[in-house]
Amino acid sequence: VSSEYQVSVKLDMTKDKEFALTETISWDDNDKVSFRTLPLQESDVDIDSVDGSYSLDSTTPEFPTILSGTDKTCQLAIEHCIATGENRRMRCFALYGTDESLIRVVVSDEIRQEKAGSNGASDTASNG
Repeated sequence: VSSEYQVSVKLDMTKDKEFALTETISWDDNDKVSFRTLPLQESDVDIDSVDGSYSLDSTTPEFPTILSGTDKTCQLAIEHCIATGENRRMRCFALYGTDESLIRVVVSDEIRQEKAGSNGASDTASNG
């Protein structure tokens, strides 16, 4: 079981005018921060238009250790996210190394929390 962490996700436009998903993950009272940017044109992504559940295949060598639970280099991450309620989701990551072998499978139970004074913006917290 990992430490509790906070996730903030937003859709950005890159300098090349392409859409990218930017995920900021923080833990240890925001002392440690990791950023993950996924260009959507370069990723194999499928998003459900009803509840926002998605699956995503991407090459993410800088996959955050707070989620992976290992310092091994991740060559490929296959991510499935299922909305399990209005403010809750389950994410499952299958992480593969540079030799294409499965490093580990990670399941995260995440709960949406409103930020104070953010006019409706939200973060997601998880305890792995």
